[in-house]
Amino acid sequence: MVGTLEVASNAAFLPSGDEGFENKPSVVEGKPARKALATPVARAMAKELGVDINQIRGTGPSGRVTTQDIENYIKKQTTTPSAAQSVTQVVETLGAQVEYENLTQIRKTIARNMTQSKHNAAHMSVFDEVEVSELVRIRSKYKSAFAEKGVKLSYLPFILRALAMSLKYHKVLNSQLDLDNNRIIYKKYYNIGIAVDT
Repeated sequence: MVGTLEVASNAAFLPSGDEGFENKPSVVEGKPARKALATPVARAMAKELGVDINQIRGTGPSGRVTTQDIENYIKKQTTTPSAAQSVTQVVETLGAQVEYENLTQIRKTIARNMTQSKHNAAHMSVFDEVEVSELVRIRSKYKSAFAEKGVKLSYLPFILRALAMSLKYHKVLNSQLDLDNNRIIYKKYYNIGIAVDT
């Protein structure tokens, strides 16, 4: 026997949600009917506040409506004091559960490239022990000559050179899957990224 599976009683159930069903948004004159993309938290917030999420322009990925978009939308609307108080209470409650940090341009670029890499490149980790006595000897031999030119000779250039040579020999590790054209692309160039502390 590999395992057991317990069958839930009739009393145990999960409430059904509206995810997967397309709600017909209310049609506003002069604007086409559309279903807004939104995060689950944003949908819950909009529902709680009685805001039509389809009227909010999203600033998240792919135009997704975020809680910040809803807060900004509410600030622009003219409301009665009682409604404003209710909105403020809900925003403050949700605001305590989340924290926002604006991305710098470099972090935005890194995030975009990492996401693209995650979708297009194979991911693997390799650990090995290597006997490097000869490498230590060679580095020691040339270390002072490089130091005279103001260059600190570390082990990294040697490792990168060995890595590039290995990728040339094991070309499948430097390949990319191209499903649109039903093929594998073997690259004859070596783009090696190194994480540095900035």
